[in-house]
Amino acid sequence: MKIVRGKREAGLMGNRYRTSRGRLIVRMNPRLGLIYVVGPTPGPVHSFCYLNDSWLCNIRHELDANPPPVPTWYPSAEHLDLERKWLEQDFDDDFQFDLYHEMLHRPDDGTIRFPV
Repeated sequence: MKIVRGKREAGLMGNRYRTSRGRLIVRMNPRLGLIYVVGPTPGPVHSFCYLNDSWLCNIRHELDANPPPVPTWYPSAEHLDLERKWLEQDFDDDFQFDLYHEMLHRPDDGTIRFPV
């Protein structure tokens, strides 16, 4: 399949923005500010990355039915109170408050069992 001339894709070299569309967020840690994304992100390691809501048509219909928590998620007053408590307390595990996508198997769940 031939790529159409002028097609915008990720990985342009030089002093330009690089775009990558339709990435799935599978895990988030609001306490540490970590976001886990499926697939590569353009740009160098340990650099900043801008995240936007997906504007792809098929994903947009899914978002209307089930809106994502990030980046359109704004913390409520209850969440801000919980965040203040998180900062005051010292937890042994910083990852116990992670938010997972429903398709991902959580590491603290039991083993995967298939029906016989």
